[in-house]
Amino acid sequence: MNFIFTSRKIIFTIAVIVYFCTALFSVGYFSADEHYQIIEFAGLLDGSSIPADLPWEYEAKIRPSIQPFIAYLVFKVSSLFSVSDPYSKALLLRLLTAISALYVIERFIIEAKNFIDKKNWPLFYILSYFLWFLPFINVRFSSETWSGLFFLAGVSFILKKNKNTYQFLLIGILLGFSFLFRYQIAFAIFGLFCWFIFLSKEKLIHIIICLIGGLIIFSFGILLDYWFYKELTLTSYNYFFVNIIENKASEFGTSSWYYYILSIAFFGILPIGTIILISAIFFVISKREHIFTWAIVPFFLVHCLVPHKEIRFLFPIINFVPFIIVSSYQKLIIKYVKYKKSVWLKVFIIIIISFNITFLYFSTFRSAGNGRSDIVKKIHQLNTKKYLNLFVTNDFYPKYEWILNSKFYEERNASFISLENINFKMLKRVNSDTTNLIILSLNDLEKRNFKDINIKMKEVETTFPKFLFPFFKITNLGDRVFILYKNKKSET
Repeated sequence: MNFIFTSRKIIFTIAVIVYFCTALFSVGYFSADEHYQIIEFAGLLDGSSIPADLPWEYEAKIRPSIQPFIAYLVFKVSSLFSVSDPYSKALLLRLLTAISALYVIERFIIEAKNFIDKKNWPLFYILSYFLWFLPFINVRFSSETWSGLFFLAGVSFILKKNKNTYQFLLIGILLGFSFLFRYQIAFAIFGLFCWFIFLSKEKLIHIIICLIGGLIIFSFGILLDYWFYKELTLTSYNYFFVNIIENKASEFGTSSWYYYILSIAFFGILPIGTIILISAIFFVISKREHIFTWAIVPFFLVHCLVPHKEIRFLFPIINFVPFIIVSSYQKLIIKYVKYKKSVWLKVFIIIIISFNITFLYFSTFRSAGNGRSDIVKKIHQLNTKKYLNLFVTNDFYPKYEWILNSKFYEERNASFISLENINFKMLKRVNSDTTNLIILSLNDLEKRNFKDINIKMKEVETTFPKFLFPFFKITNLGDRVFILYKNKKSET
């Protein structure tokens, strides 16, 4: 027992380091909603933005105001310590998320491990923190991550034995906050209450207390939205009406019902993603009465039916994956025990571990948004003079110009200049009040007039490691990879 306790402390300490590093290096955002529906909305509260600066979702009143409010509070507190740099303020939001995630995951492990064979506890601990994509997801200040963390916290209390009345109220409050951060979690919450009624046979008074807790938070959300939007509105209904009834979400793309099945396999990295997919199917079939099955299945099925799909929509339930993998693993090993000592099985496990460590490393030390955020941050660091000229080609402008023109990250002195017919002598000239930077794609480097760019300019940042450049060339994705150059004689 002491060995297990000590091992847990070591694992948790390493997790703190990994999650801190991920928060530090994961600059930018995974999806536009993570930034434009939260941080840009927070600008309305501190006066740095006006309604006209915000995306259409503000006018439609379909976004809950709780996360912009939290961001506003964090920025207010940070200003007391003279923290004004936008990248530092965004880092504080990621650190807050990382700390919350570490706490909630630890609480979940304590309760959920009772349903795992003791000999498999170390595997459960390690996967719960270090399944390669979890640190990256669990530091995101996004609606999906925060909804998922509150949902996981609520489930953790449900798993507790001998719950008292106040704990049922707390479960309702946690699930209410989960809904407030992301409305789609309602389908998982519905599954939980169905499990309460039909499987757990929970007392009616306990279910009512849970509902009261949820209604308290729901009412709080209405009041917060009234304060934010300056009028009484029901953002949850607005969201449903605009995106489902009016089918606005489909304007951003539609996918087949099996999109998530393929995405789990491929976005999870094929060997690991396949294990997740097989484990989930086996878990649902073999544990039809389990609380996780009742929560996850309706959530997943409804998302399969909605035309507009993105892999991030599954993030609210992502922290259940380690439990599902370990639970399925121990069942399958018992059933097929003759394969336990197979050489091929050992080789396969080594391959999986290698894949996980490799991609955990990349997800920990790379920025979000396909690496473009690294370039944007570097531009911000180099922007130390009165004027900033950004020389770009068609591969960058206007596709990615908006990244630099969000109100929060905006470089207000920046000018975009096309590289067509530009004389390199102009770029090499050092100007005391102007910073000249060039952004080229990997495809641009194949063009004759850019082949000797490294002689004339200094490379300072890339969106992907250079050893991956041949892969992007082979797959004809060179227009997705960018390199930032500065004048060799300019200041850093």
